[in-house]
Formats: sequence, C-alpha cells, structure tokens
Amino acid sequence: LLGNQISVTLVLAGTARHYNTQHLDARVEIIYGEEDFTWANQVMNAGWADQVFVVVDPADEWRNFRFVYDRFEEMRAVVQQNYLFGVFRPHLPCGAGACHACWLALKTGDSLVCTDGPAFDLSTLVR
Repeated sequence: LLGNQISVTLVLAGTARHYNTQHLDARVEIIYGEEDFTWANQVMNAGWADQVFVVVDPADEWRNFRFVYDRFEEMRAVVQQNYLFGVFRPHLPCGAGACHACWLALKTGDSLVCTDGPAFDLSTLVR
C-alpha cells in the first residue's frame, strides 16, 4: 500500500496497544486505542478510510467481529461491501481445506479461512 502512495493507519486497541511497532515504516500512522475499542477522532477515521482490516482476540472471533461491525455501523450508518474486513485466525489443522475446521458461512457461499482467507468482508458473514 505504501508503495502505491496509499495512506495506512494502524489502530492498536486493547492488548494490541503493547505491540512493538518500531520496525514499521514511519509513513504508517499508528493510533493507540482504549480497551473498549475507542480512540480520539474515531468517527473521522472511519469516515475517510477506504478500507479497514481488523484483527480481534481469536478466543471469540465471531462475537468480537460482530462488536466491531456494530461499532462501524454506528459511526457510518451503513457498512458498504469491501470496506470492513475481518482477519480470521482460527486453528488450521490441515492448512489445505481438507478438514474444514476453518469453515465460514458467507452470504456468497461457504469459504475456508485456510484457502480463501484469512481476510473476509464482514458485511458478507452470515449472522
């Protein structure tokens, strides 16, 4: 993205606030959020972003992604397709799609995180 002159903002909230970011390119804007997934200028950031990729605690990805989706829906009124993506991190026993342990139900059909992901448009998840 940086190579194509696209702005990148990284929001670190919750325990992610403690990640080491020293190795990242200085052009990456880093915002440190709170435990409750809030930060200064949140509505403005959500408004100008072309795409958002979110990583959540994998202990309960569905609940956490639903929370994030609902927050963005509050800020934007409508979450357009191809705007808000969840980066799923399930256990991948086979990594080749044979065991279907990483199966996701999408409005567009079934997908496997290991072969079709790991990022999925949160507006296409079957809730």
